[in-house]
Amino acid sequence: MGEISTATREQNSGIEQINAALTEMDSVTQQNAALVQQTSSAANALEGQASQLATLMATFRLAEGSEQPAAPPALEAQQRRPAVKPAAPQTVNSNDDWDEF
Repeated sequence: MGEISTATREQNSGIEQINAALTEMDSVTQQNAALVQQTSSAANALEGQASQLATLMATFRLAEGSEQPAAPPALEAQQRRPAVKPAAPQTVNSNDDWDEF
């Protein structure tokens, strides 16, 4: 009788572990489904944005005989301004023993 009781407890414990594993798998499956839905939504949004960008880019034309795209008038005015030289980057002195990659 004692062996039957011990075997029953072991089986019960095994069944509980299987139940816990199945519950965890169900949770992960639901999370994956939510991620797939979010990814699909993001892909649809990107597709719409790419379409809008393609439409906007189609409005630009190359000037005749030019290999460069023609600049919009506002950009041409900005290009006539004197260029401002960017500031030199500041160096940081460090005693760390890091190697460059």
